[in-house]
Amino acid sequence: MAAFETIRVLIADDHQIVRDGLRSLLEKEADIQVVGIAKEGRTALKMVQDLAPQVVVMDVSMPDLNGIEATHLIRKDFPEVKVIALSMHTAPQFVINMMQAGAAGYLIKDCAWRELSEAIRMVANKNQVYLSPGIAEILEAKSADSSIFTELSSSEREVLQLIAEGTVLERLREWQDQAYLDELTRIANRRHLEIFIAARFNELERFARPFGVIFADLDHFKQVNDTFGHQVGDSILKMVAETMVKTCRSYDLAGRWGGEEFLWVLGNLQDEGQLKTAAERLRNLVANSSLTLPDHDVRVTISLGATMARPQDTLETLIRRVDSLLYLSKAAGRNVTTFG
Repeated sequence: MAAFETIRVLIADDHQIVRDGLRSLLEKEADIQVVGIAKEGRTALKMVQDLAPQVVVMDVSMPDLNGIEATHLIRKDFPEVKVIALSMHTAPQFVINMMQAGAAGYLIKDCAWRELSEAIRMVANKNQVYLSPGIAEILEAKSADSSIFTELSSSEREVLQLIAEGTVLERLREWQDQAYLDELTRIANRRHLEIFIAARFNELERFARPFGVIFADLDHFKQVNDTFGHQVGDSILKMVAETMVKTCRSYDLAGRWGGEEFLWVLGNLQDEGQLKTAAERLRNLVANSSLTLPDHDVRVTISLGATMARPQDTLETLIRRVDSLLYLSKAAGRNVTTFG
């Protein structure tokens, strides 16, 4: 990030005096802009989507949805957003739980405000983890104390050791990749898609914010594997995955549902027309793409089903409906989109 660019920050804390104080101090920094303030975790989660901050300064103990849970949800839905914990808690379990949830930093509330602003710059501009010196000293001492290990789970002990070694960010990225990315295509996996859809259902219920889904399946994919081999088939899957990701908007999520099936979840839709436009654009892009081999090009098409989520839907009914629409497209001759 260039020096003149500002870092967009969201503050989440349940104490008004803390919220107001943080805003007043951070707004003195020329390169930091406070874009919003939340008094509990659920509000913070919504504001992350609406305001697109780069960094969230998060209290750990808040009503309704605490900082650990809110950090976990933010990092799952918006992995590009960094979270810094700002808390009065110094016990290792709080630090470990926040780091496991995906936090990029942990500061104690009696830190100097200059330390907080530098921590924001470090996680936003340098993609580094920041721990208050006091927290780092406590963790270092605890990691050398064998008795603490009897109080922690195996995963907590591993995080504590990684913090002590200074490699926690690298390992957290590995864990996140393993949990939420498809191993072959490196886009969202089924688990990530299900979590994302659950969040969109929550928005549909609370804020009447529409969303839709597009289910896509490669046509005659078995023939591709039989003719060219599975290595070429894998490359085709990666090509389609890349096409989908490049077609997505910032508040969408595209992922591999399984096999040769892909799911695209589109948030913040104004009407069904946007869904239809997106589906047809994807179908045409895939049809006009090709994988270049030494002696010829390989082309594929996809069949699609597309539908808007309904208030009475569940994940199961939504997927069942869009899956049935997909197979209507197959029956209609393939390389077709069916809406419903």
